[in-house]
Amino acid sequence: MPVLPPAYLSSLQKVSIGNNTYILEKFNLQQLNSLSDKQMIQGSLGVRVMDVGELYWKSQIDSTALIYENGVNTDIFALLTLLWANVTNVNTGAVPQQPLLEKATINITKDAVKCNLNLKSDLPTYFSIVTGGATEPIARTAKWYDCTLTINNGPIGFGGTSTSVGIESAEIELDTKINQRYFIGQGQTPFFSIESYKISGRITILASPADMLNVANLIPFQNRGGLVRTGASSLVLNIGGLNLYIGLAAMNSDYTRTIQAGDVNKITVSFTSYTS
Repeated sequence: MPVLPPAYLSSLQKVSIGNNTYILEKFNLQQLNSLSDKQMIQGSLGVRVMDVGELYWKSQIDSTALIYENGVNTDIFALLTLLWANVTNVNTGAVPQQPLLEKATINITKDAVKCNLNLKSDLPTYFSIVTGGATEPIARTAKWYDCTLTINNGPIGFGGTSTSVGIESAEIELDTKINQRYFIGQGQTPFFSIESYKISGRITILASPADMLNVANLIPFQNRGGLVRTGASSLVLNIGGLNLYIGLAAMNSDYTRTIQAGDVNKITVSFTSYTS
């Protein structure tokens, strides 16, 4: 019977970026060559004119975060922390030869810790596909008990055992504004410039009936529209021993209170943090 060679099986492959090789669930690399047909007065009978624009690459990575038993940490969250550090350090040092992080989402629930990354690059060679070796790391999927969120220099556990508030779920979005700039004689691939970046998110916490109407006392990092107290670790997400610095200060945009029979009382807080 016909059998495909192992080289065609995605479940045996790893993605290498820079000096590290990452174990991921889904990796997509797209080459974008801007093309549009140009209408001329001769019409389209026998005349074909193509308007050719920029050339660059976009990639999307979707994966569950992992916890390695040997402490290697080559999962999607490790890649996210590396690429986000490149974005935030762009004004203080040279950007490494790695793709630029355009957007990322971290979703933490009881079921899983999942991340989604959207990247841009001027070359496809930042990525390489390698076949898994004979010796592979031992890992498990990250869960809510592997996560902690530090606000105002005090840890808040996602498992509900915190001395501050119990967090049921959280979603954090990282956005980078990347402009494409063109100069005469530069070639077809644009220069990428990082204009700004921000982090926003939503956190669902548990609340008593009294807390539902007195949110300012329940959530200590916001009171009457004020900012969270600034500091080196004011907003930090830790998954499996790796830190993602969410920002130095944050402001909450809305509170959604939910009371439902058969469920716990919840308040969902949306926030935007200042990262520089």
